[in-house]
Amino acid sequence: MTTASVTDSPTPWHPAYPAPRNTPATIRREDVLDMIKQSAETSSRDYILVDLRRNHHEGGTIRNSINLPAQSLYPTIPTLYTLFKNAGLYSAYHRTSLAIPAYEDEAHIRTTYRPFLLDDAHSDRDWVARLELSTTLKMVDLQVLRTGGDRPKVLVLYGSMRQRSYSRLLAFEASRILFRLGCDVRMYDPTGLPVKDDVQHSHPKVQELRDLSKWSDGHVWISPEQHGNLTAVFKNQIDWIPLSTGSVRPTQGRTLAIAQVSGGSQSFNTVNSLRILGRWMRMFTIPNQSSVPMAYTQFTDENADEGGSRLMPSGNRDRLVDCMEEFVKYTLVMRPHFDLFGDRNSEREEKRIKEEKARLLDTQNGISLTEM
Repeated sequence: MTTASVTDSPTPWHPAYPAPRNTPATIRREDVLDMIKQSAETSSRDYILVDLRRNHHEGGTIRNSINLPAQSLYPTIPTLYTLFKNAGLYSAYHRTSLAIPAYEDEAHIRTTYRPFLLDDAHSDRDWVARLELSTTLKMVDLQVLRTGGDRPKVLVLYGSMRQRSYSRLLAFEASRILFRLGCDVRMYDPTGLPVKDDVQHSHPKVQELRDLSKWSDGHVWISPEQHGNLTAVFKNQIDWIPLSTGSVRPTQGRTLAIAQVSGGSQSFNTVNSLRILGRWMRMFTIPNQSSVPMAYTQFTDENADEGGSRLMPSGNRDRLVDCMEEFVKYTLVMRPHFDLFGDRNSEREEKRIKEEKARLLDTQNGISLTEM
């Protein structure tokens, strides 16, 4: 009887290294070729081209690239990063996305609160994916993701329920930027939220809004300007968020970014009102703000490239990017100190009085039980 020899299959190399923490943005080969041609014409490069193929490529490596076979890349990342940084390159974060990958995201959350996500057919051509956001990406990566911390949690509110709502479209763009920067972004849909009164506190849409506010580390508020000020749709959402619920303050100490869209010339009435609202809600509003005039001229058609209804290149778009970057930076700096900002003399005194009343009540109840 002859025993057939069994040859063990080679052990894969990749399980020896940590699992990926994010999904990098992709780039088309045509774009890479354009970058190579442009750098050849100008004799300068602001990128590093790394060829990860092992021994299965044909025709040799790519010209002017560094050949680092995939299995050798991970151990060399710290050295490569130091070399590139010293050379003035931030290739470690160039076109990187820290967005929550679909396989890590909760299906219900992704479906309900992330309507801004693009399908695969359009994500490769997304202008947000091409933004140079290395500084903020590095902050989120080093301070949050690599330390195992929670992603910055952001609630986005907008102020119109029109079918083609420009405040909602601007909220989509803001959310895409924040999502790429590694934030857990959730947009609240105001459809079905009742007009503020004193009896519908248990309404599902009211509870949903309040729960999202308590969950968040910061808010982004975007309202249209109507009759020179913010809309009733937007103000109604803020009116349903209480300053306090028992000992919990749903907005206190949280960061806030504000923006507005206008049908006419540029105005700042609405962002000024939003800033007042933010102060009243005890939030820290970032210094920067975005105001988009003649919003109906600022977005592409519904069937245009990149998914349609996208904010077109302009100073207005650049300002929105600046605001979202600034918002993430302030949130990262302030989030560890939320409890500190809420530690006030007046609130400590209020807490002391409540505890004293409760103690006296317990004492009285104890005496009553003894006398029975």
